[in-house]
Amino acid sequence: MKKIGVIVAIFLTTALLLTACSGNQKAVDDVISQIDSITKVSLSSGDRIEKAEKAYQALSKKQKEKVTNYEALKNARILYDTMWVYKDDVDEYNDQVQAYNDRLLAYDSKIWEVEEVNLEFSQYVQQIRKQGILEAEAYDPKTIMDLQKAVDEAEAAIAENTPEQIPRQLPVNQKNLVGLSVSQITEETEKVEAAKPYLDAKGEALEESINSVVIPDYTEEKANLEEKLVAAEYSVASLQQVTDPKEEFVLSRIHEIDTVVFTAPATSEQDPFGKLNKVNGYLVCVFFQDGRVKEYATVSSESELLSIGKEAGGCVEVYRTKEQAEKREADLKQSAGQEEYRMLGTCIIRPSTYLSAEQQKDLEDTIKDVFLRVDPKE
Repeated sequence: MKKIGVIVAIFLTTALLLTACSGNQKAVDDVISQIDSITKVSLSSGDRIEKAEKAYQALSKKQKEKVTNYEALKNARILYDTMWVYKDDVDEYNDQVQAYNDRLLAYDSKIWEVEEVNLEFSQYVQQIRKQGILEAEAYDPKTIMDLQKAVDEAEAAIAENTPEQIPRQLPVNQKNLVGLSVSQITEETEKVEAAKPYLDAKGEALEESINSVVIPDYTEEKANLEEKLVAAEYSVASLQQVTDPKEEFVLSRIHEIDTVVFTAPATSEQDPFGKLNKVNGYLVCVFFQDGRVKEYATVSSESELLSIGKEAGGCVEVYRTKEQAEKREADLKQSAGQEEYRMLGTCIIRPSTYLSAEQQKDLEDTIKDVFLRVDPKE
């Protein structure tokens, strides 16, 4: 009976030992299985890695020695942590990018104001160009040159006051890290880290740019343009008035001269120089009596004035083109001796030789002034 008890005790002990061994191996197998399930490490692998790590730590020392794939778990942890370092850096960098781009809106707002002012002034300047005034011929060419200079200066001012367009910074597109090695992910992290100081510098430069933007004031430039434009338009209109002017214009302007007493236009029947409507001749020739010429103070009719000619006071000859007037001027230079004359547009002003040199010059200046004067349009 005693022998049977011993046998039973041995049997029970053996059974317990086998059961314990079986339970120990099951725990090891469970850890190995959990590690094997971590096939591809990603940013969402944290729970499985942590669960496997806890299960491994719960094993005894001998059990741990039986976990044949523990190195895979350690590598998975390193890879997972490296991925999260990369993600955190990317998120931090992209937050900086967003802050930069938000601040850029303040700069954009300022330059939009500048561009609006520039556009308005630029349209004004371009309108002057479109008028064709810069290509027009003026009595005083300097007025056109002055206007051109003012236009050039205005356009240069617009260019100088045109702010730099600052581009938005682009966020980093986070890479798909699955399948990459630790060294590859670390390399990508280092790229992000290297970009941060550059972005910091861009942020500082942006603040300087915001503070440096000034809304331009083109008041002086516009006033200068308006002044030069008025002078140029006046000079162009003046030249047009003395380029092939009508007989009515010549008569009306000569009548404004205080010393002129009487006027008479040449006609086909009575033309002292015989050049009316002839080849290279004048189209209009108005003779006038000047009260300072005492020798002909008694002139009382157009016919009498035309019979005397320009010596009663003077005359104004009108030619169709500048070239014809220049040819007449050249002919007078050769044939008229000391006679005073002056070319004005396509007109030739010829004072009487009975007037003194000073009076002749004064008469020419007076005719020039009244002929060039541009009256405002009603």
